Order: sequence, then C-alpha cells, then structure tokens
Amino acid sequence: MYRSVRRGAALLAALVLGLATAQTPAFAQGAYPVVEGTLTALSSTTVTEGGTITITGGGFAPGSTEDITAASAVTFLGTTTADATGTITATVSLADLAPGRHTIMVTGPDATGGELELSLVVVIIAPSSVSKAVLAQTGTHAGELAAFGGASAAAGAALLLIVRRRRSRPTDF
Repeated sequence: MYRSVRRGAALLAALVLGLATAQTPAFAQGAYPVVEGTLTALSSTTVTEGGTITITGGGFAPGSTEDITAASAVTFLGTTTADATGTITATVSLADLAPGRHTIMVTGPDATGGELELSLVVVIIAPSSVSKAVLAQTGTHAGELAAFGGASAAAGAALLLIVRRRRSRPTDF
C-alpha cells in the first residue's frame, strides 16, 4: 500500500510539472487576444435588398488584409486593406443577404499582433417595403362643405317661407 501511494504522488508531481512547463501551441500565438470594436457606417444602416453599405473602422495593422463577413448568415462579403494608419474604408455589396437583421464583421490583425474584430448591425429591407413619399392631405374638401351649406340655406329658407305663410293666414276660431 505504501508503494502505491508513492507511485500516485510521483504521477501527480509529474503531471503538475508537465502542466507548469507546457508551452502554447504555435497556431494560437499571434491570434490572441481578440479585441472587439465597432464599425461605423458612412451611409444608412437600413439598406434595400441588393444594395450596398460603406463602412469604416480603425485599429488594424497597417497594410494588412481584413475579411468582411456577415456573421448572421455566415457569408463571405469580401476583403479590404488597411491604410498606413490602420484604418479601413470599404463599400460592401449586400446582394447575397436576405431581408432581416445582419451583423457585418471585419476581422484582421491589429497593430499589436492580436486579432481585431469590428462589427456593425444592418437591417436589410425588401424593395416593396420601402415607402414612397406621399404628401400629407391637409385642409378640407371645400366642394362638399359648400354643397352642405347651400342645402342647409335652402332648407332654412323653405322653413321660413312655410312659417310666414301660416302666420299670414287668418285663423278660423
């Protein structure tokens, strides 16, 4: 029994020592930490189906290539390249997205070697749901009002004539 306790302790020590000296796998280096931010729309975030949106954002590594995707529909929308200050500006076609609410993501390396994710929520509407500009109808319908006034005046004149004729007749008592 004493021997099995010693073996267990030796295995535990080896495990702890192995975990303490373990290195991060090479594929994970440089991709973390992931920093999240917000894209800015240079046009409206409500877009008619098949339309485009112009976006901008900063913080990327200068000269790096960033992927643009629609996270809500898992759709690749294109790439863009950061300028010398790490800023991107891109006009993105949303033709592959159905009407509804979508999150546009721009992902690429940041200036410190980590990963930068910028996002923006857009709403795509069907062309038939775009309202056409219609002027409000103000005022009244003058023709209908004039006809009602004329009819009321004629009825009043007729009643006045009837009352005068009755008063002018002699009464038989």
